[in-house]
Amino acid sequence: MFVAGYSNFAKIISCILCGLVIKLLDDSIDEELKDIHTGAILSYGLIIFSLATGFNTSYAVTLLSSAYMVGMFHDLNTFLPTKLKAYQENIFLFLINSLLFSFLFTVTSFFSILLIQLIDDLCDQEYDHKYGYKNFANEFGKVEVLLTCFILGIGLILLDPLKIFIILLSYLCGEWIYIKITKLLKAGELK
Repeated sequence: MFVAGYSNFAKIISCILCGLVIKLLDDSIDEELKDIHTGAILSYGLIIFSLATGFNTSYAVTLLSSAYMVGMFHDLNTFLPTKLKAYQENIFLFLINSLLFSFLFTVTSFFSILLIQLIDDLCDQEYDHKYGYKNFANEFGKVEVLLTCFILGIGLILLDPLKIFIILLSYLCGEWIYIKITKLLKAGELK
């Protein structure tokens, strides 16, 4: 309630927390956090996501859903536990988000997460290639991904400049916080 009065601040906190959850899940899937018990990652992820929804539900839900959808892009024809193919589940999730939060809000969240994923893939291109992780820059080419980033960035600025600013600022803050936390975890200082 106290933070709700500070709408943009609440959005930033929600985005940072949501970004931490996405990083935890992504690194867990990539086994970069193999020394940390999966149950702990899931438990902390749920707590952090709950806090993110408390600060701003629409940002937290649409961003985490978008991260899930973008994460499925490499395996769109794979059958998932729901017995649906990944692309079918993505369409269903996108439609539900559009009904709950508006089509434009869902689109800008999706494009924002896609932009961040592409930027991340450009930064991790050599590392991902070396270890065989899926990477859009390795799959489609660096120039193509850079051009797509430019188009997405311009589109997001035209559609919702405040939102893309909040998300990119939160991404940078979240990356810094995540690096600090994982260093402490790996050093055994946080148990």
